[in-house]
Amino acid sequence: LLIYCLSFPLQDWTRLPQESFWIRFCKDLGIALVISAIVAITLEHLVHESLLRDVHEAMETLRKGSDVLAGASSLGVLDIFSRRGPGKDRFETKVQDAIKKQFSVGSGEIRFLCVASPDSFRQGTTISRILLEGLSNKGNTCCLKVLLLCPNSEWVETREKLERPHPTKNDIENAANYLNSLRSHLGERGDKIQFHCYAFPPMVYEIMTDELIFLEPYPIYQTKFGEGPIGGYTPTLLALHNTETYKRWKGHFEYTWALSQDYMSHSHLKSKC
Repeated sequence: LLIYCLSFPLQDWTRLPQESFWIRFCKDLGIALVISAIVAITLEHLVHESLLRDVHEAMETLRKGSDVLAGASSLGVLDIFSRRGPGKDRFETKVQDAIKKQFSVGSGEIRFLCVASPDSFRQGTTISRILLEGLSNKGNTCCLKVLLLCPNSEWVETREKLERPHPTKNDIENAANYLNSLRSHLGERGDKIQFHCYAFPPMVYEIMTDELIFLEPYPIYQTKFGEGPIGGYTPTLLALHNTETYKRWKGHFEYTWALSQDYMSHSHLKSKC
């Protein structure tokens, strides 16, 4: 802007033949610098506004996140993840650590309440290896209690219709065969394993130790064909033993266990559950 203003006196200060070129050059340069300054100021303002907006959005996200953390903490919830979706690895690691810790105590119970839990009760899984090692320990009195959905119940038929073509009944029978073979493998220590079946709508997936509970409510809805099982994709909670969440869902397990039947005795029946 200064150069642009100074270009006018140049008309009086010099009478060189090239004066028209220099005057025009100074004017053009001054205009270019003025435009550059305006653009720079505008861009700085836009960047500043964008930065403030980003900061505001980040603060709002943090506020909402802190509300979630505060709510979870007040209920004794330590973590939230998905069993089969994002967070699967973290879930599996924490379940494995919880089971190992229970075995390290040397007593107590590890409880599963599920439809079939094929991710756990089959050969080759990390959890199956941990269970075999822990239950094989002669000095360890820790036992395993498993509740499976009755393979002859109407709810297996309903489940298979809802999550076609997922083989619910086949998963249950495979899990039972695995648990039975594990019990046989343990020989005289086989009584550390008990597995029953229940014959009413599956409402929840539970893995429980004396210290922690992993909890996922089951939705009942029609999945798209080939989408896979219903369970495993809604939030799974991890809660402490000294919470109302643990107390109530432990009571749910015990109530279901009291109404259940020994799987191997019941499996020979042809009638519906």
